[in-house]
Amino acid sequence: MNADNLIAGGEKGRRTQTARATERKEARLEDLEFMAATGETWEGAIRRQGVSETALERFLARCDRWDVRARLVANGERSHLRTYRLVVAA
Repeated sequence: MNADNLIAGGEKGRRTQTARATERKEARLEDLEFMAATGETWEGAIRRQGVSETALERFLARCDRWDVRARLVANGERSHLRTYRLVVAA
């Protein structure tokens, strides 16, 4: 086996690893977008993703998707308002 084959194999491995990481990132982002669209809250998204709040904020910042965070937070605020209205009405 010569050095050229080892280098070529290593580059192929890195490309495959990068492609898988990109797929995981896109799938995670798609999950978060779905959660936001279906009314999940910020706290619920953290719980369902199984990560810390800081990790989720960092992920969304790296993807430049602050809009997803804003929608999840807004869903939580709407949820609290609905609960408040139900309690007051009762």
